[in-house]
Amino acid sequence: MTAPIIIDNDLEHKELYLPSVMFCKGMGENGKACLIFNDMTAAIHSNWAVEHPGIIDDINSYLESLEKPQIGDYICLDSDKINEILQRVSASDEVAELQQFEEKEAKKNLLRLVEVALEMQSSDVHIDAAPGMPGDIYFRVNTKVSKARPINMSYPDIITMLSRAYNWEGSHNSTHDFDLTNIASTTLTLDVNVKRKNGVVREQARLRMEKGPSQGRGAIKCVIRVTPTKKHRDLEELGVNPGLRSVLIDECRKPKGIIVVSGPTGSGKTTLLHGMLHHIDDAAVVEAVEDPVEIIASYNSLITQNNLDPNVGYVGMLRSMMRKDPDIIVIGEMRDPEVVGFAFNTALTGHLVMTTFHTNNAIGIITRMADMGLSFNDLSMPDILSMLIATRLAPQLCKHCSKPLSELDTPVLYRKLVESTKTAPYLKTIRIINNAGCDKCRGGISGVKSINEVIIVDKQIRKLIRDRDIDGIQVYLKSHGWKSLEDLALELVARGEMDPEDADSIFSGIFRDTEVEYDYSELYRGF
Repeated sequence: MTAPIIIDNDLEHKELYLPSVMFCKGMGENGKACLIFNDMTAAIHSNWAVEHPGIIDDINSYLESLEKPQIGDYICLDSDKINEILQRVSASDEVAELQQFEEKEAKKNLLRLVEVALEMQSSDVHIDAAPGMPGDIYFRVNTKVSKARPINMSYPDIITMLSRAYNWEGSHNSTHDFDLTNIASTTLTLDVNVKRKNGVVREQARLRMEKGPSQGRGAIKCVIRVTPTKKHRDLEELGVNPGLRSVLIDECRKPKGIIVVSGPTGSGKTTLLHGMLHHIDDAAVVEAVEDPVEIIASYNSLITQNNLDPNVGYVGMLRSMMRKDPDIIVIGEMRDPEVVGFAFNTALTGHLVMTTFHTNNAIGIITRMADMGLSFNDLSMPDILSMLIATRLAPQLCKHCSKPLSELDTPVLYRKLVESTKTAPYLKTIRIINNAGCDKCRGGISGVKSINEVIIVDKQIRKLIRDRDIDGIQVYLKSHGWKSLEDLALELVARGEMDPEDADSIFSGIFRDTEVEYDYSELYRGF
């Protein structure tokens, strides 16, 4: 046992309850929030007690999850006194053993999660945890989230795993402290053993961890993006069709302009952007800033990737990068007017800018950039906007076990398909998912297909932008054979490659005939 520690006259000789050494590092400011003693009294950082009056309830919830007694009395101490106690107890061999044990267990739990994610080809792991409750762990596979593989992990295990991961050597933290009350992100790379058809193989994965507080004291939600480090693929390996591939390669080899890839989180924006970077000019020098770097560009030594430093910000880092004489600037995401303005000015100076955005479609990129401070005259200038892309990932039906539409057990959707002029001619070729799956797929889905809505900003589109005729842009594009995301998804449904229910969930109202006047009387039937 550790030697008794004398704190002050309020607390006499106390033996520290050792697990609290690790617990306090996950609870508060600079890892020095509270200490718990073997008689279940506590010492709490003075500021923490004032700022978080429910701290004792949180600690007791934690202790209850460990089936430990509850805290009774407590006193408040300043930072110096808590530091003094921690320094004394950290010299204890028993504490060192505990730290080593928790480090080992934390890494084992995270490795297990990543191994399962890689085996399932999962892109994201969702973790929800609350004191006194077992953690809920979900995997996103082929765009869908489910508890496909049961993994049991307690709240303390999850907190220890995440807090340790945020401080492992090699992680690139946006914050240095793991605090349940703050949102933070980090990235790290792990080597894991993964079961494959040809046996167990050693693989490396890049993790992007985003965490934030959830509802309820001590509750936490964390999402881990899992990217195999070998996942960087060129456009052909990504399955981009030859016609589009040729256009993308031509555009990313131009010396100046702005290429924007848009879509929601998890739509494949970063993957497509890196696919294009495979095809840039061999002599082009690239500077990239991302938050954080997800895909390592090991395929090109002239690409320098930088993790966003939150203390410097995107624009501060971009200004520094411009002094390195780049040909191409890659901006992980245009988040605010200042970054949008920087992209515009960089293109003006004769550089190629490649970036991502959050919009519903490619035309929406124009209006969103205008909302962020650029005038329509700015956006219509030659050599500014060069290519706009909206991308989505469409789950691909297994061609070996998908079922005919006649077996659809969703009457409302079936009625939509029968009545819609968009799908009625294809009722015999439309297929639906077989949730049981087969040995060729996973739950009826064989993989995902990237569908891309692309706009090449030509002279006529620049004129329409200058005139603020956004509706006219779509009319012009349609007259030249252009297809929207919805058009492309409908083609996949008609060919039996995509389940209509998936199409309806990704593109709400995709089967509605927008050219037909809507009869609102149906809304009030049975009122």
